[in-house]
Amino acid sequence: MPPRVTFYDMPFAARLALIAKLATAAWDRHRTMLIIAADAAMAEEVDGFLWDFQPDAFIPHEIWRGAAALRDAHARILIAGPDEDPRAVPGRDVIVLLAPVDVDFAADFAAVVEVVAREDQTATEVSRDRFRTWLKRGVRPEHRTTGD
Repeated sequence: MPPRVTFYDMPFAARLALIAKLATAAWDRHRTMLIIAADAAMAEEVDGFLWDFQPDAFIPHEIWRGAAALRDAHARILIAGPDEDPRAVPGRDVIVLLAPVDVDFAADFAAVVEVVAREDQTATEVSRDRFRTWLKRGVRPEHRTTGD
């Protein structure tokens, strides 16, 4: 069964709130979620936001460090930077792409969320190509525009 694919066209600054919303939903539904960050700094930024976005609670999560054992063997929300191979990450429910990955890899997930920072014209063009790739695979991606 092909994945459900959603592209979010949004301001760069709004992406963390979307990730927190998606992580909360995945956690509440007992699903796994992998967040692919563009670089180590972005992975740390996402990590910090997930710790602090709710004053009275947080979403249990961890940065994926590849071969290193997870601190929490039951972690369901994982963040991976570009230097880590995400293919060994446990679970294939939801993948959130802040940076592109191979479509064949992403297709193994039940849901694919591509976050497109509308201020970045190069990223927008890459996302348009990925949208067309999904269409060629017979997947009809959903496109959502949020924030201004």
